[in-house]
Order: sequence, then C-alpha cells, then structure tokens
Amino acid sequence: MLPPPSLFAARRDEGPEVCPPERVRASELPVELAPPAQLGAAVDTSPDCEPQGCWAWAGWGDRRRLRGAAASLEVHAPSAPPGAHSSAEVVIRGGPAFSDIVEIGWTVAPRRHPDGQPHLLVQRWVDGQPCEGSCGFRPWSSAHAAGMSLAPWVGRAIRVGWLYAEGRWWAWFEGGWLGYYEAQLWDGRFVEGSVAQWFGEVLLTGDRRATAMGNGLGADNPKAARIFDVCDVPPAGESCVERPLRTARISAPHLYSIRRQTPGAFRYGGSGTLADLTPPRPPSSTSGETPGATETSGASPPR
Repeated sequence: MLPPPSLFAARRDEGPEVCPPERVRASELPVELAPPAQLGAAVDTSPDCEPQGCWAWAGWGDRRRLRGAAASLEVHAPSAPPGAHSSAEVVIRGGPAFSDIVEIGWTVAPRRHPDGQPHLLVQRWVDGQPCEGSCGFRPWSSAHAAGMSLAPWVGRAIRVGWLYAEGRWWAWFEGGWLGYYEAQLWDGRFVEGSVAQWFGEVLLTGDRRATAMGNGLGADNPKAARIFDVCDVPPAGESCVERPLRTARISAPHLYSIRRQTPGAFRYGGSGTLADLTPPRPPSSTSGETPGATETSGASPPR
C-alpha cells in the first residue's frame, strides 16, 4: 500500500483506534494567492440561500494545483435542528468548473443521523451534484468506516485528508487509509485538484439563528473550535505542505466568525444568535485596562 505523505500521519495527541443545494460558485473559490495585507476574511453580508435553506461557512481556501490536502479538525457536537446540519471539512475540488469534489470531516446532521452526535462525513460530488450514501466509496480500513459515530472523539481532534494516487482519491483518517473513490467515477477528468478548502459549515433552515457552528463559541473566544495542521500536497510532492498564506472567507458574519492563529491554524464558529456577537465594552481608562492585540479583517478575494 502507498505510504502517506509526511504530516498525514502527524498527531498532536493520541486518539482511539433531502440533498443539499448546489453550492459550487466561482465567487466561493480562492484566488491564486492572497496578498500579505489581506489575511483577514472577505465578508458576505448574508448566507447563501436556496429553496432548501441557507449556507454559511467560515474557513480557508487555496487555489493551486494539488494532489492532496489534510488538516486536524476538532470534533464537536453543536446543536442542529431537524433539516439543518453543522460540519467541519477538508475538501478538494477539480474538474473544468471546480465542481467535481471530495470531502471528508465530521457532521451533525439530524436528517442523516438522528442521534445528534457527530459522524464521519465522506462524500463526493460529480459536476456539481452531491451523491449521498456509499456512492462508489471502497472501504479499506477494518477499524473505521464512513458514516460512523465520532462521539468518542468529541472535544478532541481527528486528522483527515485526501490524496490522489494510483488512479484513486484516497481518504485518510486517524493514522490510516479509510478507503477510496476510483477516478473513473468522474470519467477521468478529476485526477488532480485545483482548489483545497478547510472550513466549518452550517445549513440553516427555518429559524436561521438556531444552528451552531463549531462548538458554538465565536472565534475571539480562546476556547472556540479550531482547524489546524492545515496543509496541501503539490502535484509531484510527497509532503503535505503548510503555507504562510491562505485565503480566508466568512459568510453571515453577523452570526459566525473566524480568526487566524498561525499560518496553519484558525479558530471559527458561533452559536448562530445575534446576541453572542454583541461587542464587549471598550477598556476603561480609569480601570487601567489595556486592549489586547487583534487581527484585522480587511477585504480579501472570496474563496
């Protein structure tokens, strides 16, 4: 079996062994490279709405040729009402319109999993259309499976990613190969990635303020959900590379937030309620309080 690129197997801690609407738009893709002055998040004024609901997300993207991408995702069990979902993912997109996709991560989705716990999400899209169920995914691991409950991992991080090799898109989970999709499922046009994305996402339905992202805490809170060890594998590379710049994007900033920590890590999330984003009072000159350092959020090209 092919060996994993470096960082795919890296661990920071020890761990135990209705279709969604079309959401592939050129405006969601990252530019080639974000300038240093644009490390903040591009802002959408509202979620991206379809008849089935409204999408909101917070994360990073990078547009470049690649054959793999990975990250460590902290697993949480946010509240999600029926019909909605909340997830964190690593995604690779390719094809002529960037609409051929593989994604892996965790999701709380009552429609699929009524237990309210996070489950291992593995899914593919073909020409902008999602495929639910096995959809040609070939299991490899004898210990873990797509769709399994991640309740034992809540509050911890899982290491996940994708790697194209030997005519297959291989899914990586917690130190081993989970399984693969044959490239022929895309008629051979998706044999290399053009875009990688790492993000938290919610699908809002009904009361659009009722779905938490991450662990429900805003990104300015030190205990907010994190995505870290963010990296990608170049077309001819054997290492998963952390890069100093990724394009950040957030939608529905009145409900959710994102904050860069390091070149390979960011915090994200929110409860989806306006009250949680009320600014704190400014420091008082009479009390001797001093303001803390903050990251600016200037405009940047959308992911």
